[in-house]
Amino acid sequence: MFFPEGDATSQLLHTAGIFAVGFFVRPVGGWLLGRPGDRKGRKAALTVTVLMMSLSALLIAVAPSHSQAGYRGAAVLLLARVIRAGADIGLDRENPPVPSKASAALSPSTRTRSASPEPGSRRPRMLAEVLTTSTRRAPTRRSIFRARRLPKVPYGAPDSPVASTSDRTRVRPGPSRDWTRPPHRPGRAACGGPSAGGDGGDTRRWYSGREAARLRPVVPVPRPPCPAVSPPPGGAPSPTGGISPPRRTAVLERSATDAVTPYGTKPNGRTTMRDWTRRRLLLTAASATGLAATGTAPAHGSVHDGLVARLRALPGLRIVAEQPAGHPGYRFFVLGLRQPVDHTDPAAGTFEQRLALLHTSAGRPTVVYTGGYAAGLTPERTEPTELLGGNQVEVEHRFFGASAPGTPDWRHLTIRQAADDHHRVIRTLRRILPGAWISVGGSKGGMASVYHRRFHPHDVDGTVAYSAPNNVDDQDDSAYLRFLETVGTAAERGALQEAQRQCLLRRADMVARYTAWAGSEGTGFSVIGSADRAFETAVLRASFMFWQNSGPAIPGPDATTDELYTWLWSTAALPVYADATVREYIPYFYQLGTQLGYMDVPVAHLAGLLRHPDALAPRSFVPRDIPMRFDPDAMPDIDRWVRRHGHRMLFVNGERDPAVAEHFRPGGRDSRALWVPGGDHHVAIARLPAADRAAALSALARWTGTPLTPR
Repeated sequence: MFFPEGDATSQLLHTAGIFAVGFFVRPVGGWLLGRPGDRKGRKAALTVTVLMMSLSALLIAVAPSHSQAGYRGAAVLLLARVIRAGADIGLDRENPPVPSKASAALSPSTRTRSASPEPGSRRPRMLAEVLTTSTRRAPTRRSIFRARRLPKVPYGAPDSPVASTSDRTRVRPGPSRDWTRPPHRPGRAACGGPSAGGDGGDTRRWYSGREAARLRPVVPVPRPPCPAVSPPPGGAPSPTGGISPPRRTAVLERSATDAVTPYGTKPNGRTTMRDWTRRRLLLTAASATGLAATGTAPAHGSVHDGLVARLRALPGLRIVAEQPAGHPGYRFFVLGLRQPVDHTDPAAGTFEQRLALLHTSAGRPTVVYTGGYAAGLTPERTEPTELLGGNQVEVEHRFFGASAPGTPDWRHLTIRQAADDHHRVIRTLRRILPGAWISVGGSKGGMASVYHRRFHPHDVDGTVAYSAPNNVDDQDDSAYLRFLETVGTAAERGALQEAQRQCLLRRADMVARYTAWAGSEGTGFSVIGSADRAFETAVLRASFMFWQNSGPAIPGPDATTDELYTWLWSTAALPVYADATVREYIPYFYQLGTQLGYMDVPVAHLAGLLRHPDALAPRSFVPRDIPMRFDPDAMPDIDRWVRRHGHRMLFVNGERDPAVAEHFRPGGRDSRALWVPGGDHHVAIARLPAADRAAALSALARWTGTPLTPR
């Protein structure tokens, strides 16, 4: 009914072809269902299998015939067969969802065989078993026990597969699967029940009865019982950091009331993995209580340091150094996280991104902060961190500072790649910092925080961006020109323009001083091109940077050359344009010239004095051997997302800051842009008007569910 009528042979071949497809799909189904079966147990895989089989039957029932829908009915039938074949491997009794290493240790009686296998299916199923076994990861202890529900009893207990703890070679069969504990390792515990110089129940591996038969005899050594321990109230973090996650606290509170007999067995003589876990938590709490009573804490980085152990256990993360935090109740770490150079291509290699962790408690919110450049790696707290009393993670931007590949491929310096870096940082550290997360950034760091939210909107619970520019159209600088022509008073603008003119009129003397300074510092101007070009660039940027940083007093019309040079040095930061410094900002200007865009400044009052018409172009700050191509779609996409979907975003801007002449206008729920009266590029929530400040603080408390700490 699913194929054209009239040719019986053709119908038979089509039907057989659809049936044969299932044999090729079975290995794929085994791979897809085997991995969750190994990790989460048979129940989860079986549930998915049954649902797939039900869906397959439903598709076959509703599939239209060839006369109704042509070959679309056969396509539905083929899809149903693929789903059914993929689910087949999950219920195949010849392939139980247990890894081959574990199944090899089991008794042969546990491996059942089908009495009447489907004709012609044995070879494909054997191929499926080979493929799925080779592609699965090594089994975890948890998955093995969940899959087989093996009995776990201590040595010498009535139901133990081992007849005696002093004779490991005499092994009698267990109920159906012979599993026993490995030989103890000496010196791992100081108290507990009868043991062979072992760890008091702390075991990392279990052996089959056949392996246990080869274990050497061990003489039991009696030890004094462990003292009773009460858990810390409310699961407060211990000095070792071992009882900080809430789930461990709950286990500890339950274990305080459980009866613990030698070796952690239940009164009925049987034991479970949960008992061993509880016993270890009790021992950890005992150590923590003893330390608290004596008022001492373990040395940073010691084997007893729970926080250090949890950091070292995170994949791809290493501790570079631990330094003094400078804040009571905090610890400060410099970390390195291995990141892909290209998050879409693992073959592109990796680099280490530098992080700084200021840690106080796993139960507090966490602020992830970036400045958009090289990280300062100092224990200074941002304003939201102080308000929330939380943890802080500073992220160094890719390609800046120490966070650059050995041979950088500049094509991978994009806002999307940087956003993916932040995503991996948060996903990695959230394992030890499970509370609310807030992203924070200032200036270019505020832009980076917004870009991260664009591509990973659910990574954090809210964003605070200080003085974040939003140059939507790089070809339209009218907003910046209009701002610089109207900011401040007419007298201030006139004095600033006259100071710029006087600097260019005295160009020869000032460039000579500039060149002499560069020579004394052992640097030059090879990146920008010449000292004269660098000087003119500084003069042009002076009008922008004066308002951005509330620069020093402007020299009058009768100012000397020394006074003008000193003012320009402070206002436009002359050392920035020399090679020693400008090379550190090549990634910044590369981003300006490829995605972020850059502003322009008024030059009508400098007519006849300029020699380098493209002095402000980002290309002037990037070596010519680095190719640059501007992407005109990057910033409009960001702006459109913020206007439509930018939820829980707070923008804090200064009224006299030219950087935000084009600013973000969030349109999502619980988002707003707030302005500091008379503020420049360096603003804070504390400087907002009372009503706006209250709204910002309320938003932070609402996003994190945390009462704020008054500053």
